[in-house]
Amino acid sequence: MTKEMKDPAKGDNLEGKYHALDVNKITEQAVMTSKEELESVPKLINTATYPLWEFEIRILFETKQLMSVIDGTNTLEKCGADEKKKREWITKDANTKLIILRTIVPQ
Repeated sequence: MTKEMKDPAKGDNLEGKYHALDVNKITEQAVMTSKEELESVPKLINTATYPLWEFEIRILFETKQLMSVIDGTNTLEKCGADEKKKREWITKDANTKLIILRTIVPQ
């Protein structure tokens, strides 16, 4: 470590422009899906395009930590009375729906 960057794990204080990471902001950014990410997924047009669409959409869901919403291992009911978990689930569910809607061609 350089002299300017001190190690908070050793009890050193961070100075100046060096601040502790805001885990909540990092998590929010990880869930947000960029326009470029959506455009990189091939559109679901018909049954012929489904295999490639499914493969790429699954990878996108995995990178955004949304598979538990898709496969049902994480449901709103499983959040119980925890309001923070409920808000997180609702956000993940909405992001999942948005990704699907933005990557299909309506017939």
